[in-house]
Amino acid sequence: MKGKGGEPIIQIQTPFGGGRTHSLIVLYHTFKNPEIAKKYIPDIEPIKAKITIIVGTAITPENVDNKITGTLWGEIEKQLEGEIKTLNSPISPGSEKLRALLKKHETVLILMDEVLAYVVKARGIKVGDINLASQTIAFLQELTETVKSLSNTLLVITLPASVLEYADEEVAEELLAKLQKVVGKIEKIYTPVSGEEIYEVIRRRLFQRIDEEDVKNIVDEFIDYYEREGILINKSQYREKMIKSYPFHP
Repeated sequence: MKGKGGEPIIQIQTPFGGGRTHSLIVLYHTFKNPEIAKKYIPDIEPIKAKITIIVGTAITPENVDNKITGTLWGEIEKQLEGEIKTLNSPISPGSEKLRALLKKHETVLILMDEVLAYVVKARGIKVGDINLASQTIAFLQELTETVKSLSNTLLVITLPASVLEYADEEVAEELLAKLQKVVGKIEKIYTPVSGEEIYEVIRRRLFQRIDEEDVKNIVDEFIDYYEREGILINKSQYREKMIKSYPFHP
């Protein structure tokens, strides 16, 4: 964001509940109040940026009297300019208009969360012979290419690692694959929480306290049963995994 190189586009990808949104909150406060952030993160160099926040679950695209509202590009312009002036079409605006807008307001930080949730909703809005989901995916491709060409703009976008939380998993899976293909051409992927770390995250969210001694006793009973039934291969490794994930079964 200082024009000295670095990754212009970052994707944060974790399982459900893995800290995607919390990571964006930290970034928001770091760049919104850099001097305060420096007290907690001494190694950072303060950079104040204009921040646009896109939360897919909070934006609902609509078609009212043949006028489509709630596009992501319109929302970005509204946050930077105070109103939607030029990016008011349901057709993706193209790289040239996006570049002019972002260049005018640099330094810019774009935080995009729950993009898949938005695209799933946009699939139900017709735009000519296609739908708003297709236009949104085209927009994201234009946006990533535009951000890459700028020196003082950073895009951070979150995508889920799976679609298990969506009612129509087949549709969500298809759209997620398209998003990953578009965004994945340029971005750097960061995973705040991965693998077995997710167990501890969920445990801390749901339970104030877990008696570790009780956990070990209960897990030992399970392990003894598995051994008697001959369904356990690696006793010590699986025991450790069960302790970490308790009260959930791995």
